[in-house]
Amino acid sequence: MFLCIIISMLYRHFPKIANLKFSILSIDLSKPESKNIADEILKVASSYGVNLYRAGSNIDHCRFLLDCEKKLNSDSSFYRILDFTGKSTIELEIFLKNTKTDKPDILLLPINTEEDIENLLKSKIFTAIEKATEEGRLLGAGFSAPPLPTLLRMSLSSWSGWTFFSTIFNYLHEDIIPVMLEASSEGISLLVTKPFENGELEQAPAKVHEVFRNAKVPRRHDEWALRGIWEQQEVTSVLSDSNSTFLTEIRCILAEAGRPNSLPSFELETLKTAAREFKALKKNP
Repeated sequence: MFLCIIISMLYRHFPKIANLKFSILSIDLSKPESKNIADEILKVASSYGVNLYRAGSNIDHCRFLLDCEKKLNSDSSFYRILDFTGKSTIELEIFLKNTKTDKPDILLLPINTEEDIENLLKSKIFTAIEKATEEGRLLGAGFSAPPLPTLLRMSLSSWSGWTFFSTIFNYLHEDIIPVMLEASSEGISLLVTKPFENGELEQAPAKVHEVFRNAKVPRRHDEWALRGIWEQQEVTSVLSDSNSTFLTEIRCILAEAGRPNSLPSFELETLKTAAREFKALKKNP
């Protein structure tokens, strides 16, 4: 049973994907445990205007999620992000064939080290992705990497065809902002993963809670995190990995206010203060 609240979902673009818009909140259903409640999560997300979800790399799981989609109303429409973890163009072709639907998907490639970049270049996977995109089988491709500016920059410069990049980003990662700006100048936007730092920003420690409690405008801890992310116009969407329909609804509602450059200076200062407290606690637990 979900809340009967009428909201207006906000949408942004991947600059390199023409004529399509994507909800600023997207759903991460890539983990196998999401099976238990995936159909309900998709139902709630669809009702609030979410149109993007991450399906993962397991072919059977991708098919299961597609079956969940088909149970929804005929006017429901999602775009999928598929994780490709293979090492060759042959594996890529098999993966695309076995996950094919009537709509092109978005591909996400993992990059964790410099060696991963070299392997992608040697395998000619980029060339295969370009071909699949030209043929209308893919909308585009991005990479997922740890929030390390040097690695992100190396990854971004490895191929001119990136549609987006994906990494952990929230008010604790201001060092990522210059990378976001550089990528944006090339038409490459950010898809945010783990916006709550593996739950740390949802259950903030006492000193950080006090910062938010004393703020001029009261907000939930997760709202502060999300608003800080959506403040950045270089962000296209935030992947929420909650397996709770209630939290999915709450975050869809919060997305109604997720406009870029919308927080006043005193709220931006609240986020900076909270970040300083968090970092101080990590240095001296």
